[in-house]
Amino acid sequence: MNRLFFTLICGCLMFITALPLQAQLSDSNPEIRKLALEKSDNQNAISRVALKDKDPEVRKLALLKLNNQNAISRVALKDKDPEVRKLALLKLNNQDAISRVALKDKDPEVRKLALLKLNNQDAISRIALKDKDPEVRKLALQRLK
Repeated sequence: MNRLFFTLICGCLMFITALPLQAQLSDSNPEIRKLALEKSDNQNAISRVALKDKDPEVRKLALLKLNNQNAISRVALKDKDPEVRKLALLKLNNQDAISRVALKDKDPEVRKLALLKLNNQDAISRIALKDKDPEVRKLALQRLK
């Protein structure tokens, strides 16, 4: 059994390494796309995966390797998965984008994380007054100087 498993894994790895990287990043199997991401340093390809891959775990892995603040900002603002948006927020430095997430994200946990990174006191005041979630308003009040 172990020998068969080892042979199967080795065969898969040889097949994966024989494919061009772009083909691996587009493979239907998310595990192959993850392996390809780990090997890639191409920020354009990583950005495409972070923005468009259908698997949130693959998008998260791409975010970890992504350095492009514009792409990270787009993920933080538009990804359908709140966990992916949170990870993007952790890497995001653009205060305008962080402010938009804090003001407009549909998930209160994402808005709270954005609030923790937000420096714009006007935006924090608006959130303290108008956010629909009481926990988000409370955190905004605590962040006001």
